[in-house]
Amino acid sequence: MLLFGLNNNIEATRLLVEYVENNNITISGILGNKEDTDLYIKASSKTFKLDMAMDIMGIREFRLLPRKSRLVIPTTEDIDSIAQGICNFTNETLNDSITLDEAKEKVNLYLSNGYFYLYENEERKKTSFARLNKRNENGLTISAVYTFPEYRGKGYAKSMINLICEWALQQVKHVSLFVDKKNPIFNKVYLDNGFKYITDIYNYIISD
Repeated sequence: MLLFGLNNNIEATRLLVEYVENNNITISGILGNKEDTDLYIKASSKTFKLDMAMDIMGIREFRLLPRKSRLVIPTTEDIDSIAQGICNFTNETLNDSITLDEAKEKVNLYLSNGYFYLYENEERKKTSFARLNKRNENGLTISAVYTFPEYRGKGYAKSMINLICEWALQQVKHVSLFVDKKNPIFNKVYLDNGFKYITDIYNYIISD
């Protein structure tokens, strides 16, 4: 359940908790900022477990960084390697797992419904990928940012994000993304590109 508009108000939170629990409304968890989720957990009779804590970051002005190479559009020949990357990404960032076939379905959906890019290094090796989602007419969101293990630590993700932002900010007014609070490397990648912290968001699941 998305906690929106509670504004850290304990009375409003108690009323919401009472309504949900007295009417036996089934929820799997709660999503909101730290203050609202803390208040909900305190007022609830349920036991919650933290699933993920994320920073929401955004950028409105492009910052040019040194580039190592270029973006390319994936072809059908790239689907298998991207799908394996999606499997790894799901495991590394979400502590979850999907099959290779499920990952291939995701890749085909990404390629048909949105902007999806691979990053090629100086040797024309495809090192990284990322997806852009159009949220509204004024904004795009970057997601599924991944660098294959053998190419990590070389600045490819930073260059990829810089190229994506250059294109995206010619189309819309702002670009946003979610980044795991436990991932300081990617936090730096985005900060170096000019992203600024907007707020945080916490996802708790019911554990009893």
